[in-house]
Amino acid sequence: MDAPPANACAHSGAPRSPGGARPTATCAVPAVEPEPEPEPEPEPEPEVEPEPEPEPEPEDLGPQRPPEPTWGKKEKPANGFGMLIAGGVTTGLGAAFIVTSVLITRCDYESKLSCKFGNQRDFLVPTAVAATALGALLLGVGFGNRAKYRKWQNWTPEKAALAPVFSPTGGGVALVGKF
Repeated sequence: MDAPPANACAHSGAPRSPGGARPTATCAVPAVEPEPEPEPEPEPEPEVEPEPEPEPEPEDLGPQRPPEPTWGKKEKPANGFGMLIAGGVTTGLGAAFIVTSVLITRCDYESKLSCKFGNQRDFLVPTAVAATALGALLLGVGFGNRAKYRKWQNWTPEKAALAPVFSPTGGGVALVGKF
């Protein structure tokens, strides 16, 4: 079987002649104009970056504010609000749990039916006290964090400070003050 040439046109599929040759088909192939090459774009000139201004030395700036107290991977401020909220809710629920567990497990010995949950008092009351203690602990830590955060917010540089001094001939301590 003859393979068709690479640029062959579809022929009519007429039967072969007695000599075995296929009838020739004529095709009009449109002339392909070569695409003009795009002109190369001129290379952009490198931008000259301005020289960064020299940072003042730390001793020229005076005392620096300490970094904000944060916690966690997302660097959330450690202002104590979360612990105060959780501690308040837990303490309130724990106190309600103490009152409820004492009232539910109360026994009236004059009637046999009035001491339904009396045997569970040894479990319910200590659990309620532990929940209340956890809430109080959260409140304490929350107030402590809040105090640290307030101290950071209200930070002002001191009027006088002792600072180490180094020179090529020795070192010492300097008293720095503002008037």
